[in-house]
Amino acid sequence: MGKGQVRITPDGEAIPYISPARVLLNGLGSDELLGGYGRHRSAYNSGGWQAVIEELQLEIDRIPIRNLGRDDRVISSHGKETRHPFLSLTVLNFIASLPVHYKMDPRLEVGLGDKMLLRLAAWKLGLVEASQRKKRAMQFGSHSARMDGERRGLSAGAKAVKSFRIKQLASLQSYVIHNGPLPAPTGEQSTPHRLPNPFIPHKNPLTGRWAPPTISLRRQADLVKKAKASNTLYLLPPGPKNPKTSGLTTEATAKLAYKQFGGRKGQGFPKGSFNKIKWKQSLGNTWMNPVEWVGEPKVKEVPGAELGTRLYAAKKRMFKGHRWERLKAARDKKKKVLMRDMARRIRNYKAYYHKRKPNPLKTYSSAKAKKLPF
Repeated sequence: MGKGQVRITPDGEAIPYISPARVLLNGLGSDELLGGYGRHRSAYNSGGWQAVIEELQLEIDRIPIRNLGRDDRVISSHGKETRHPFLSLTVLNFIASLPVHYKMDPRLEVGLGDKMLLRLAAWKLGLVEASQRKKRAMQFGSHSARMDGERRGLSAGAKAVKSFRIKQLASLQSYVIHNGPLPAPTGEQSTPHRLPNPFIPHKNPLTGRWAPPTISLRRQADLVKKAKASNTLYLLPPGPKNPKTSGLTTEATAKLAYKQFGGRKGQGFPKGSFNKIKWKQSLGNTWMNPVEWVGEPKVKEVPGAELGTRLYAAKKRMFKGHRWERLKAARDKKKKVLMRDMARRIRNYKAYYHKRKPNPLKTYSSAKAKKLPF
């Protein structure tokens, strides 16, 4: 940190420079206070000014947890300190006292309506060009995010999907040996790879026996979850945990994978004599190729599965819990009725038993003989 290059003149030669500064100024807080994020415009479009106010308050409330601790650890690990001018109490109190439409106006275009106060201050100081620029994160403007992504390679979800498809390609020969050949294609087939769907059971055409799915339901759910996170769900076969297919053809799926991961059409197994080592190495280049998954899953329709309410869908009682919780509403209602009539009930009780109190001056009028106390 603090290393870079400087130019004395715009056309001059770049000179390496190391800053001796120990304290850095951080611009954190300007977007959160003055509505500089795109989500603030989305909040206005969905809920008006009140939604914008709530979103700005949420941004301020989570800055200490979401940003300050992380930035302090990163900067202090390089032997530096940081200062946050926009988060000083004076600035916070001043901006908080202003109406929200002074800080931002989502009705204006991007680069003009966001962080209006800051843009007007920059324009007044002579930074006319800078005051009209659209907000762009440093990691995207400098393409450092793309460089970091290329260095890291695939995400964890994409790696899981790639590993899954490579294993299915490699296990095709073993599958045919143990379960017999795949059924013939129904129509004209141009897909380079036809693989059995590992998410569903398969019937051996030679023995007539059914074999369970190669991938268990738990592993299927985990794989589908990772594919959703990495936007690679279209590369998985349909199954109980992934009943809805993308609707794309095999060729369209391959083109989408090539575009997402930088592949190219025509990647296939090495030609010529069979070489096991080269064949295994080529699997890393064929996992994006078009694949036809043989077998269709029989998915049981469950009410409420699309809404995530499978447990209580089509049921009369939507609440499940302790018995006292289920009966609490009826018990409170009965208690309310009893308390409403409590004064009248007490009055009737006293009037009824007032005449029946024993008089100590009167003799005992019972016809029954007294019982001995022992």
